[in-house]
Amino acid sequence: MSICSGETTDPEQLAAVGDPRNAEAWDAFEARYDRVIRRYICPFGFDAETNQDLKQRIWIDLLQRMQVYQHAPHHRFRAWLKRLCQSRAIDHWRRVHQNKLPLMLMTDEQMADQPAQPDPEFSLDEFSKLLFQQAEVVQESVRLRVDERSWKIFCRMVLEEISIRCAASEFHITYAAAFATKKRIMKMLRQTAFDMGFIEAKGSADGY
Repeated sequence: MSICSGETTDPEQLAAVGDPRNAEAWDAFEARYDRVIRRYICPFGFDAETNQDLKQRIWIDLLQRMQVYQHAPHHRFRAWLKRLCQSRAIDHWRRVHQNKLPLMLMTDEQMADQPAQPDPEFSLDEFSKLLFQQAEVVQESVRLRVDERSWKIFCRMVLEEISIRCAASEFHITYAAAFATKKRIMKMLRQTAFDMGFIEAKGSADGY
């Protein structure tokens, strides 16, 4: 099989690393995917030391998981690896950010980007948990970057589903200001989800 610049999945290599004692296969596997793992965790904004530690934990996890991994043509290995990296990064994020608002807002783009069925290497419970954790991490990242009042206004409109007009009246602001707050934070949520690799393409800034 011809492999171009290490960017194409090699099923024979995936099978070879099923044996943790195959040092030669694991050296080649690490050379191929170490940069990929780093690319998947970088959007979370951890410092260099944390990224390195997280990357090593992912490699340890892979050492166990690859012993039972079964590659199939219709399942992309890099998509599976990306979800694994995101899951481990989210676990670390949750340990660091203890005081977070436990909201479960999922954007339309996030929902549309998820496969109809979970990868067989991930249980349904683990897959569902990852979806909710992704939403929580995105929201917390945005919440930390907006003022408290704007976040409250946004939550009232989007999570508690009151109208823009009612929110404007409740917070003593104009209709235009309430609308702008909702639009701005929705745009930030979608951009953050894109930057973190949870969605493949940026959604419309006006769509919510």
